[in-house]
Amino acid sequence: MRELEDFRGEVAAWLRENCPPRPDFLLPESFMEVGNDRQFEFLRDWQRKVYDAGYLGMAWPAEYGGGGKPQAYQDIVNTEMVRQKVPFVPNTIGLNWAGPLILAIGTEADKRRYIRGILNADDIW
Repeated sequence: MRELEDFRGEVAAWLRENCPPRPDFLLPESFMEVGNDRQFEFLRDWQRKVYDAGYLGMAWPAEYGGGGKPQAYQDIVNTEMVRQKVPFVPNTIGLNWAGPLILAIGTEADKRRYIRGILNADDIW
């Protein structure tokens, strides 16, 4: 599908232009290895930047801060992030477990309270 290929090019270009420079400290390779505030803040800031660009939570409902798009768009972003070896987003538990659970069975109040903060890294779980 041409639209998805165009989107892949857009994402690839954005990541090349916006990937933060390597810091003067060791970056962990997974959320379980984050060991100090500098690492955490660097990764949290990166997650916020990816979210603010519209590339995080793309398949989550727009009314809660997501993109409201088909999952294929988020899959492209995830693939490009791995391909370009950009830093990971640290809220793995929120993005992969807590957020989907809240969206599936949470109350309307829960969704409004937690989903945007999980996506933009205000609430790290």
